[in-house]
Amino acid sequence: MLILRLALCLLCACVSLACKRTSSAVAPASDDAAGPLPVQPDAAVASGPRLLEIAPWVSPAAARVVLRFSQPVAYRLGDFEMGRTVRSYVDVDGVLLPPDGAKEKATDGLVQGVRVEATRTGGRVSFDVPPGTYKRAFQLADPFRIVIDFVPEGRAAPSARMLKRVVLDAGHGGEDPGALGPGGTREKDVALDVVQRAGRVLLAKGVEVVLTRSDDTFVPLEERAARANAADADLFLSVHCNAAENTTAKGFEVYVLDVDSGRVADRIARRENGLRAGGDNPELGGMLAHMRLTDGGTRAKHFADLIERGVHASLREEGLRRHNGGVHGAAFHVLVGARMPAVLAELGYISTPSEERRLGEPLYRQKMAEGLANAVLAYKAGK
Repeated sequence: MLILRLALCLLCACVSLACKRTSSAVAPASDDAAGPLPVQPDAAVASGPRLLEIAPWVSPAAARVVLRFSQPVAYRLGDFEMGRTVRSYVDVDGVLLPPDGAKEKATDGLVQGVRVEATRTGGRVSFDVPPGTYKRAFQLADPFRIVIDFVPEGRAAPSARMLKRVVLDAGHGGEDPGALGPGGTREKDVALDVVQRAGRVLLAKGVEVVLTRSDDTFVPLEERAARANAADADLFLSVHCNAAENTTAKGFEVYVLDVDSGRVADRIARRENGLRAGGDNPELGGMLAHMRLTDGGTRAKHFADLIERGVHASLREEGLRRHNGGVHGAAFHVLVGARMPAVLAELGYISTPSEERRLGEPLYRQKMAEGLANAVLAYKAGK
């Protein structure tokens, strides 16, 4: 039975949701906060939509829970009070769960419990949270996922001058190589090398660094910001390489989360989001336009400006000329839901032969890494 098997997965999974994602050395965000909880489908409903996995990322400061399905489903959000807690829920239509009673799993953090049960229209996944907790849900495609973010009411955003921990995110990885240069250079390799170099610089300056990945591992987009939230980070920086059909395109560019983007920024975001042409998510766009999980938008723009200046200043030290692509806004999924200033840096156009050659040079990568690290240090200093 689906509900019984789900209960066994929930009860047997070793999930430490206190989420101690800190690091005294450059290291990836650990998985001790919460591992994915697989859900086995019942044979009787194998042909319909199936709930495949429940992946929670929970800390006292914030929580994100991702529900992964075999195909798109309709869903609704709701909540009701239960004494000193509130039960928030997601009702999923058409996902049939055997009505043999509710099963639940206690958790530790902002989300205090996960409960799965059958309803007349399908299934319900519910979460026990403190009163006043703010929640927001959105969906992602390929595969279809429902992402639910929870934030405590009235929690203050981190101070720009009180920076202790930064999360550095190397784009792509594992089965996802990212953009490929004409000479075979892979975006995922360049991004990881630059992130590791920047991390070492920051550690030497006393800044705690958490990496979303430290090797050639695939990390889903929605999990990256969740790891930053769970680590209670003060800054989130995602590093990528750009690509375009125009093989003369050049420039280092920086992006903050914004739906009011231009045509070029929209194309870049669609590529990084893994969306096909015409694959935009209207619900996500609407959610981004109204999401206010943190007041970090202005601070993110300031951090982006520091990155732009820091990288170009670092390159000039070695006499390396670089086209300045500027700071832009775009709807990058990897930045959605981050509770700290979150910025995405495109190191250059790996699809342009001259840019690919530069991105392959150790000195060039080091100077870019130092520029990124210097921007973090400038932010910490309140500049």
